[in-house]
Amino acid sequence: MDSSIEYLTDLEGTQVTFDAVAEPPFEFPAQTWMILEKLEEESNRLTIEDIVAELGPSDTAGKFLCRPAGEEDDNRRAFLRIYQQIPIAGTETKKAAIRGRQAVDTPPDHSELIAFQTFTELGCDVVPRLLGYQQRQQDH
Repeated sequence: MDSSIEYLTDLEGTQVTFDAVAEPPFEFPAQTWMILEKLEEESNRLTIEDIVAELGPSDTAGKFLCRPAGEEDDNRRAFLRIYQQIPIAGTETKKAAIRGRQAVDTPPDHSELIAFQTFTELGCDVVPRLLGYQQRQQDH
């Protein structure tokens, strides 16, 4: 069930810090980027029936235009993709404890990251270069 509700709002001006990554085939230094503009967001709010059918979790994905933080005169730009789990449809206004029980322990593998990993391992140079990635679990 697609949704027009936006979850990733008011992030312009936010600094996003990535830890260093040393997991083959990737090796990235720690870095910080500044979000300049939200370009798009697509939400996939699932119902309880969808979750029971193991189609979930509900999530949203946003694409943002960024620049390196602390370097205002730097012309380098990059795209940042943020994936975030969202509440099951109809539970958005329920108590935090109810919504918290919906959280998954292990974030799903995203096909976009898997594709970048595969292209990198194969030495493909006709796709955009992955500059870094981070997976974090949201606190309660």
